[in-house]
Order: sequence, then C-alpha cells, then structure tokens
Amino acid sequence: MLEQLVVEAACCGLELHAGKTKNLSSKVARSEAESAPKVVVGGLSEDILRFQGKTKYLGRQVSFNQTHKTEVDSRIKVAWGRFFANRDVLCNKAYPLQQRLRLFNSVVTPTILYGSGCWVLTQETASSLRKLRDGCFAPFSRREGVH
Repeated sequence: MLEQLVVEAACCGLELHAGKTKNLSSKVARSEAESAPKVVVGGLSEDILRFQGKTKYLGRQVSFNQTHKTEVDSRIKVAWGRFFANRDVLCNKAYPLQQRLRLFNSVVTPTILYGSGCWVLTQETASSLRKLRDGCFAPFSRREGVH
C-alpha cells in the first residue's frame, strides 16, 4: 500500500520525505520496542515508531503509551514558548492590563486548549496546568519594586 502511495505521489510530482515520514503500527510488539523494525518504501528505509516513541502528527503529539500525558506536556511546552515569544508585551506595564490579557487570551490560551476536549483530566494534569497558569500570571500581578 505504501508503494502505491509513492507511485501515485510521483505522478503528481510529489515524493516521500524520509526525514519527515513516520510509520505508526499497532502491531509492533512491546517486547520489540528496543529494536525498532524498519520498512522499505520506494528504496528508502524508514523506522516504524517504537512503542515508547512519540512524534508530532497534525499538530498533536502522538504516542502509544501515556497518550494524554505526552500530549499535555507537549501543549504546555508550546504554550510556554508562545508566552515567552510575547513576553516583552505581556509583562510590559506600559500597556494596559486589559490589552495584555487580550493578547494572552488570543495567543497562549488557544495554544494550551488545542485538543483539550479529549484529555483525561488527572490530578497530575490539573497540577501541570495550574503551574502554567500561575507562572504565566505571576508577571501580571507583580507590583513595581516588589520581586
């Protein structure tokens, strides 16, 4: 089936990118996790994602084990990245608080909430989300001269 995909893609001028292509298989035994099997497609040898492995797929972190924890950790990491990318404005007291909160709600909030409808909310997940919230809002509530 993968060979057919390569042939049909070539007809349209597309080719398989070995570095970006990940093969997911639920048939890979957990005991074989250390020796990741390979599949040859179009002359290229590609790894099949190991049981402990993870990869990004359609903006979501995909993993066979700890699916929700992996995704939540990934979303938190991305949300911190978005926060720090906009930190100069978010933490700048020269801008009104309302504008800074609007920026936060339009940049950081959607980043963390992407795909959250299917998360299993555990104590650990809730704690991680609270730490993110508290860490992001600490600069908003900090007063001048008080550290």
